[in-house]
Amino acid sequence: MECAPPLQPSLDPFASSCVHALFPCCRPERWLEMESMPTPYNYLTFNAGPRLCLGQRLAELEGVYVLAGLLRRFSFKQTVPGAKVDYVLAATMPMKQGLHVYVQNRA
Repeated sequence: MECAPPLQPSLDPFASSCVHALFPCCRPERWLEMESMPTPYNYLTFNAGPRLCLGQRLAELEGVYVLAGLLRRFSFKQTVPGAKVDYVLAATMPMKQGLHVYVQNRA
């Protein structure tokens, strides 16, 4: 594929995973409603095929351990229940306004 000098083809994993026909955007509960798991070619966060991210399994395992540790030690409650969370389209997907929560130690 040839492009004019200032243009370069690119693929945005977030945008590609938000193809409405495959994954309705910003609905985390969609993972609970799926009849089967998506293939790496449907959800490109870690790439797929011969260019698969070598750290994928470690990143997923770390996420599970951190989340389990936080949920075991603390309870979380939004400061404004039902507040909309918007994201900035970037490599790390930060939240525009952050996620404001009350954190309380579990007894």
